[in-house]
Amino acid sequence: MISALIKHTGVTLDFANNVSKALDKYSIHSDDYDMILLDADMRDIDVYDVTSSIKSYYRSSGEIPVIAMTDNISPVELEYYRTIGISSCLWKPIEAEDVIAKMRENLT
Repeated sequence: MISALIKHTGVTLDFANNVSKALDKYSIHSDDYDMILLDADMRDIDVYDVTSSIKSYYRSSGEIPVIAMTDNISPVELEYYRTIGISSCLWKPIEAEDVIAKMRENLT
C-alpha cells in the first residue's frame, strides 16, 4: 500500500514482511537507509524492542527517523513512542499526502 501511495516520488523502498526479516536487512545495511516506516500494529511486533534494535544498528552520525504507522494511539502511547525514539506517527488509513509530509518533515 505504501509503495502505491508514494511511487511517483522517486523514493526507493525496501520491504520486509516481518520484523525479523526487517531487522536482519537493516542490521547488515543500516547506512543504506534514510528513514524507517514501522507498522506498529503487526502481530509479531514489540515497538520498544524493534525501535531499540533499529537505533542500535545505525552506524552513521546522527539519528535515523522512525515513523510508526498505527490505527489507534492514545496521547499516553504517543508520548511513550516519542520517549523510545519514534520520530512521529502516521494514522491509518494512510493518505499519500500524509506519508510525503512526514518524509519531508523527518528528512530535512
